[in-house]
Amino acid sequence: MIDYPCTFKTSDGASLIAQKNYIRFSVFNFLLLIIAAFCSSSVFHTRYVLYKPFAWIVIVSLFLALITKLTMKIWGWDKKWFDTRSVAESIKTATWRYAMGVKPFGLDLSSQEVDKVFTEKIKSIITSMPDIERVISTCLASGKEITDQMREIRAKNVNEKKNIYLKERVQDQRNWYGKKAKYNGRREFFWFIAIIVTESTAIIFAFCMLNAQCNIFNPIALITTIAGVFVAWTEMKRFRELSQSYALAAQELASAESLISSVTDATTLTTYVDDTENAISREHTMWRAKRS
Repeated sequence: MIDYPCTFKTSDGASLIAQKNYIRFSVFNFLLLIIAAFCSSSVFHTRYVLYKPFAWIVIVSLFLALITKLTMKIWGWDKKWFDTRSVAESIKTATWRYAMGVKPFGLDLSSQEVDKVFTEKIKSIITSMPDIERVISTCLASGKEITDQMREIRAKNVNEKKNIYLKERVQDQRNWYGKKAKYNGRREFFWFIAIIVTESTAIIFAFCMLNAQCNIFNPIALITTIAGVFVAWTEMKRFRELSQSYALAAQELASAESLISSVTDATTLTTYVDDTENAISREHTMWRAKRS
């Protein structure tokens, strides 16, 4: 695996932290809503001993859910996640273009010139999203901006570069997309079944309520809330969209893998890498646009 610049490691780490915070707070918010629904479903008489405690639990749960939602909005972890991931992927693309000698890091440039162009490119990627500068400053990684391995790969001959790019970029990225496509496909099916089962259970209880004489607990509100949480979770994770987009990206890279045999010299390698990196960047741009 190529040794990426320290800025990539920084933005990649910041993206993972923002993603974890976003998901954790979302799950906490969902749990609070379920707790509130459970307690509010308990139809106690006002003289019942647990009436006030359950009422207070409902109030506190809804209040905390509101605070959680406002916290997520203020901190903007979802936007930080998308933006830092976009920066990381852009730096990864720039790294491979540098290593392969693809524009704007052509092999006609001297080592001093190309290094300057690369560092300026990294700076422009960061400054294009000024909101993330404070985010990545809390997750700084050690290492070099232009690693020794990047320079070593850049200095290799065409056949060596071709083999490295095929194995460490095309095949590695294709395998990643393929695994993610299958994972999201399975998750989408699992949560679809969970939603169907939950909503069917609510219907069954609704029929049972027709003949109920007196109940202290009405599960329908709780069950429908759980179903709503399941729907919100699938919408947040976008399993179906990701499964389809990742599968398409994996197919594009499979096509790219089969075309690498046409690479015979520096010119065809440059064209091949440029087309492949554009395809990878296009998938990520679409991902970020759908998430935003």
